[in-house]
Amino acid sequence: ASAGPAGGGVPPSSSVCGALAPGGKGGVRVVTGPRGAVDGVGDDGETEEFLQVDDAQGFAIEKVGDGTVLAGTGPKGMLYHADADGTVLSADTLDANYIWDILPLGDAVPVATGPDGMIYRGKPGGAYTPFVDTLQDHVLCMAHALDGDIYFGTDAGLIYRVAPDAYVRPVGSSPLGAVYDITVAADGQVYF
Repeated sequence: ASAGPAGGGVPPSSSVCGALAPGGKGGVRVVTGPRGAVDGVGDDGETEEFLQVDDAQGFAIEKVGDGTVLAGTGPKGMLYHADADGTVLSADTLDANYIWDILPLGDAVPVATGPDGMIYRGKPGGAYTPFVDTLQDHVLCMAHALDGDIYFGTDAGLIYRVAPDAYVRPVGSSPLGAVYDITVAADGQVYF
């Protein structure tokens, strides 16, 4: 796998890029597998290890408003909180095998998991507690709605909307199967 300009990118020992997030000083952070690392790719395409994780695969990464980074893994279901230099501030194991997506939402951070289809909510470095039991196997992705709700997609191809009070309602399904990504346009239109 290769990322970045001028042929730089993810180290050859990493064969899978799980997700990308903005880097601290330009470039990007890349969660990878199967070696369990978060790499930084600079504007020049040079790669360096940002964070080593105690799991095989990285699936989710997000930069939080204070400049720190959250990274989610599998199959141990670890959620790492690191500072801008890659120093681990906390490493929490959720009651899940996979952390598929992380969605910073003010002080609260929803975390999409599997195989029990739970969305957890917590604060970086704090406790994460169950927020929504989706009754699905895997919640693969989440996106902010314009009004503060959250859209999420599942491995069964179902799309739901959840309010801050955890009220869930179905909004659609994908004819193509699993929903791996959702985005909401400025006019509120949902794309997946």
